[in-house]
Amino acid sequence: MFRRVLLTVYIVSLLASFSAAQSKSATLAWKFTKGEKYAVTMNQDIKQSVKIHEMPLETSNSTTTYMTWTVDQVLEDGSADMTCVIDRMEMAVDIPNQGKVEIDTDKPGADEGLAKQFEEMFAPMVNKTMKQVMSSQGKISKVEIPDEMFEGMNANPMMAKMMNAKQMGEMIKKSSPVFPANAISAGESWDQESITETPVGNMHMESKYIYRGPAKADGKDVHQIDVVANLEFEAPEGSPISIKIDEQ
Repeated sequence: MFRRVLLTVYIVSLLASFSAAQSKSATLAWKFTKGEKYAVTMNQDIKQSVKIHEMPLETSNSTTTYMTWTVDQVLEDGSADMTCVIDRMEMAVDIPNQGKVEIDTDKPGADEGLAKQFEEMFAPMVNKTMKQVMSSQGKISKVEIPDEMFEGMNANPMMAKMMNAKQMGEMIKKSSPVFPANAISAGESWDQESITETPVGNMHMESKYIYRGPAKADGKDVHQIDVVANLEFEAPEGSPISIKIDEQ
């Protein structure tokens, strides 16, 4: 039975060009240009403590995904028809009684064991072309993911249940902050909610986005938005598994 889950998700996407309405407020919107490329990096760090037969087991998982988004066409309403490609994935998993397993799709070559299994699962996801439409306010729709991306996952029955094209598409749609229509000042915030179906139940995510104003990142002028997320799981009725999040 799952007793405790510590989840911290860091999403860094300082990509957009924003239009400032005034020096004290800004209207947040993507300004797309055909042929423009965005480098997207997503970092996810998960620590969890699972108790099985009253014996606690600590695990951790750190995953970094590097993607390139390319604007193929700017639509009449200002939305972008995009091509998305995963360029590289890095993963480090600390498994009880097995030690730490690390993989990097840029450096394949594991000979055996869990590292080889992970490589075989994730390698087919790299350098495949996905499609999506993203509005100027950040709403993602019409996600298209090729089935061959999950050839490695499908070879593992457990992983096939955890992730498939449909589930990944829903996660992508809900991952982007949708900007408010009106101008917003530093310190102001807006909320966003989503529900994602998982094999262990529905995952409810409530996100509060806080606009911090103009900032600098890697020498570039950007606008900083912080996010505070609250995550809850709702297990199916009669499920033998329960998940409680004590800290996140």
